Amino acid sequence: MSAADDGRELPDGMYAMRGGRIIPESRVPIVWTQDPAARGSRAAESVGPTRLRFFLDWGGGIPIWWDFGGGGDDDIAALGLSDRLLEGLRAWQLDWERDFDIDTGFPTPELERIHWQTGDELLARLRAEVGDRAVVLDER
Repeated sequence: MSAADDGRELPDGMYAMRGGRIIPESRVPIVWTQDPAARGSRAAESVGPTRLRFFLDWGGGIPIWWDFGGGGDDDIAALGLSDRLLEGLRAWQLDWERDFDIDTGFPTPELERIHWQTGDELLARLRAEVGDRAVVLDER
């Protein structure tokens, strides 16, 4: 058992944060693949994702995540994203890590508004550059 930030006891395992809530791994979305034989199974890990998750996390580098493995430099390069978009995603991640406090949030409402507006713009650019090669889920 492990303790959540609010003192609740949680069973051991993987968890995701979504909207300030802790979600057990079993409720985190499953990746669907282009291979019909592997759809909905953990075999998806070897086939590769068709769904990308867009959210910030501490030390993440860029806010793009795969449900089962992936996400390393080779996987990011395989997406074929522009250098400009990658730089923007990295800067947005670093700004969040610098400016956001888990207990108090952003230092000002204006900084928070600008941050989420920038995220909206980056998400739209990411979806445009990925095109029909993957579905990008907004999980901020």
